[in-house]
Amino acid sequence: MYDAWDSDDRRPSEPVRRRRRGRPFDRRRGRFRGSKTSRPTRSVTREIDRWEELYRSAELKREPAVEEAIRWFRANAPTVPETTLVHGDFRIGNALIDGDRITGLLDWEFARVGDPLFDLGYASTRYFAGKLVEPIERPELACSLLEREWFYDEYERRTGRTVDRERVRYWQAFSAFVMLTICCWGASQYETGSSDDVRNAWFQYPVPG
Repeated sequence: MYDAWDSDDRRPSEPVRRRRRGRPFDRRRGRFRGSKTSRPTRSVTREIDRWEELYRSAELKREPAVEEAIRWFRANAPTVPETTLVHGDFRIGNALIDGDRITGLLDWEFARVGDPLFDLGYASTRYFAGKLVEPIERPELACSLLEREWFYDEYERRTGRTVDRERVRYWQAFSAFVMLTICCWGASQYETGSSDDVRNAWFQYPVPG
């Protein structure tokens, strides 16, 4: 459903893969040490283009509110100083937890190179363990689980990056469009007969109209 290669939409060449094998991965910065991040100024446009293309291929009806949202995303695209590995579906439902430790992350289908704050925005939504939470009793919680400011402060402390709150809010809004697109895609797959997975039929309910 979604290409997960590097920021130029191509699989890394064999020479690039060989160079990466011999270079340690910097977990704090989310990239191979000594590597150059590629075209961060294009990363937001590329993100919008990819998800809009998927939305157009799957939309069940034209929705004016979504059209306006896409225009807003393009007009208000933030400046991204660097790009790193992005999980793309970073939430508690995709975490393996042992006691008080996260021991692994699942579902790397949407992994890509992009703005590192995308994952923070995505995790700051009302999405919890696979469900959109309503009503919102604790709007200050990220992923309906963590104190938002504590979450951001810990991210800053552990990565050395400054969390641009406005940029996180942008990605939080964009994540709603991502979730809508996934729902449209799943519903259209079932409606057109491309999939007989009845779970896709559920996706019609969050879709406007």
